[in-house]
Amino acid sequence: MAQTLPKVAGVELNHETKVFINTTPTEETATYKSMCNAFKNCANALNENVYSASYLSDGGYSSSTVTGFQPTITLQGDFMSSDPVCAYLDKIQWSPGAARVTDIKMNRNGQIVTCPVTLTQIAIAGGESTAPNSVTVVMAMNGKPTVEAGELDDAGEKKSG
Repeated sequence: MAQTLPKVAGVELNHETKVFINTTPTEETATYKSMCNAFKNCANALNENVYSASYLSDGGYSSSTVTGFQPTITLQGDFMSSDPVCAYLDKIQWSPGAARVTDIKMNRNGQIVTCPVTLTQIAIAGGESTAPNSVTVVMAMNGKPTVEAGELDDAGEKKSG
């Protein structure tokens, strides 16, 4: 007789999400490094632009439509100076403009999302005296991301087959 699994056995877990960031955006060849080593929390927001209108014929009720997006991905974790992503963020945190522009690859639920991003709200340090320094970054997508089916390997490359 087959075992019956509870509904919760089929939920997607956050640790199944992979995020890679290009730590050499000004070089000819991109170097993608995993953000999964120092970061513990990943949250996506579409930040929708919504147009709402109430027409005379609607009897006082409104209708809405999504007209655009400014997607962001926020990651939080522990600052580790030996981690290449933490070192990259530490290097650029006080630099405005082009130094904050790079690109990312994110893999979850069988989809690969790639997009140029601007790194905002970089914050390194904070917390209790006996706690590790924290690191936070918000990645604001620049333009429409590319979404394709597939899986990324541990180096951030698309798996074949």
